[in-house]
Amino acid sequence: MPEKFDLKNYLLEMVKLHPSDFKEDWLAGASAGIDVKKKYLSGASDRFLQQFVQDVDGRNAHLLNEIQRLGAELEAAKAAGNHEREGQLLALLGQAISKIPDMSQQAPAAPVMHHQIPSRISSVPFRDIANRYLEIKRASVSIETYNHFVAACSLFGRFTDTTRELHTFTRKDSSAFINVLRQMPKYWGKSPKEETMTLGEIVAYHRTRNPGYVTLSTDTMSRHINKMAEIWSYAISIGELDDKKEYDIWSKHMVTAINEQTVDRRPFKETELAALMETLWKPRININTVRQIISVATYTGMRLEEICRLRPCDIHEVEGVLCFDIRIHRDADGKEIWNPKSEAGERLIPVHSYIKNSTGLIERAKNCEKSKRDRIFFDLPYAASTNKYGAAFSQRFSKFKKDAGLPRETTFHSFRHLFRTMLGHRSDGLN
Repeated sequence: MPEKFDLKNYLLEMVKLHPSDFKEDWLAGASAGIDVKKKYLSGASDRFLQQFVQDVDGRNAHLLNEIQRLGAELEAAKAAGNHEREGQLLALLGQAISKIPDMSQQAPAAPVMHHQIPSRISSVPFRDIANRYLEIKRASVSIETYNHFVAACSLFGRFTDTTRELHTFTRKDSSAFINVLRQMPKYWGKSPKEETMTLGEIVAYHRTRNPGYVTLSTDTMSRHINKMAEIWSYAISIGELDDKKEYDIWSKHMVTAINEQTVDRRPFKETELAALMETLWKPRININTVRQIISVATYTGMRLEEICRLRPCDIHEVEGVLCFDIRIHRDADGKEIWNPKSEAGERLIPVHSYIKNSTGLIERAKNCEKSKRDRIFFDLPYAASTNKYGAAFSQRFSKFKKDAGLPRETTFHSFRHLFRTMLGHRSDGLN
């Protein structure tokens, strides 16, 4: 540090800003750190000034992202006519806008101009820019999408030194990473031995055990590459990397799998359904829950997660017909917490007479409503890593199917295919 820099007092102030004090408010923590650094710009080194600029850019990018998110939610609330939510969002938007820093209160420019800051600020390590981007995405994407970012960053971290400065990566590096991805086994990470291995070591380990192993699919590799490209784009957007062709290292790659193994899921055959009925269901998930879930899948064609998330209010009459209402779920504040797979996912499905009369599901839904249960299948555990209630059931059903001797091309989704096939064979409607 230069002689004029007051290192002692700077450190005394910074040590007071413990991360645990800002767990619930990243923005407040970032602003607090910026406020301290702002006091010591005069006499600081070029690297300290660069870090200050990076911190300000990161804080402002986070704030802009939050304002854009609230603005989008506000437009949706207006379109839906949800005036209560509209008022809440206006208040939140006002609070976010009020946090935009007052430029008149910023440190005077003279001390900063005294130092010659390089025109290209590109010394930030990959690890730092990835962590900052993940922090921003955490609040604006689903848990599943966030985990995709984490997985991509984790893979790249096993491939290279994450403290390496971002601008030093070239297209040769990205091509080498993609080449390793092509050789990665689809089912890697199952052995404790792999926890400390690099990607190359994991490939060699599987190659010696099974030379014909199944590799990652083209779609999976493309997802990892796209997530890396987003991080590089973020670095450019906040000035950590120049917007130059030489830094466009993730586009226009030829992505093909070496041994991609896809299985076309198909409907169950009658013999396979009979085999399931004769197979013993092993504990952990209540047998009545299992019967009701399978019955709903068989007579509605609903997806597993749609069934597992059914609420008492999702079964109601529409023009005199009892229906399952598959729709977006929102919390008490109107925030979306779950969305069907697509626009076509929102739909009404008539409740079949077998479900009404022979499964006990309707009675169960009424009891859940009386006891103020959020979901009908409240006994299913929630998997926070995937934001799903059907994950545990899916795993148990997969083992159940194997015990019954059914082939790989049959899954729980085969009930949906079965329902669709049966509808196609009927011309007189369902009884």
